[in-house]
Amino acid sequence: MKKIVSLLLAFILAFSFTACGEKKTIVKGSTASLDEILAYTKYNAQENSSNVNGRRYNINIDTFTEHYNELMFRFGGDDYINIEDWKRLGETKTDANGVQYYCYYYDIDKAELTVSVEVVSKKIMNVGCGTTMSKYVSIDGEHQYSDRVLTMAAVMAVTVGGYTSDDIELFKKIFNQTTLENQNSLAYENNIFNLSTGKKDENKDSTMLFRYFPVTDEHLTEWNIPTYSE
Repeated sequence: MKKIVSLLLAFILAFSFTACGEKKTIVKGSTASLDEILAYTKYNAQENSSNVNGRRYNINIDTFTEHYNELMFRFGGDDYINIEDWKRLGETKTDANGVQYYCYYYDIDKAELTVSVEVVSKKIMNVGCGTTMSKYVSIDGEHQYSDRVLTMAAVMAVTVGGYTSDDIELFKKIFNQTTLENQNSLAYENNIFNLSTGKKDENKDSTMLFRYFPVTDEHLTEWNIPTYSE
């Protein structure tokens, strides 16, 4: 997975991710209540920031990990994460607006989760789920592995975006649509769903990274990113 890390970093640098606070492991069957999961609704999940996107999520990596596991459990998935297993990728980064952030990654079977967090606020700027093209189209038991990757990406996005497990299937559809031609970025309620791909060289497998991050109304207008529709 290290070879994937170095390539995915190129897609993350303009956005970011990091950890903070006490160490706590949340596993399947978390004791987090539904009220705790809904504490960050989509109406207060975002806040203003001086970073390049003008917005960040109102959640740190500890709370994110806890809520991610609870939502994964409610959705019936199996890919849980432990706060102790997040690894920092390199040193502090600085975006074009001078905001410093850390990048963290998490190896999970055939995929890799990423989180970018501002150094000062300790709040998450964006989340992502990366893998390789060959793994994405491979068979996982009786199912395509792509469904598992889309589930992880969707649960991450739902968690930071202040949504509920009822929205996971919708988010999977949006991420899947970014894999279609000329649809690599889609907007939905001031959030961007994006797919970045790349290839290190001719002898290396192509990589892909599903990313999710908040933006201002001004950015949505300036970037002219199409809005998701069924």
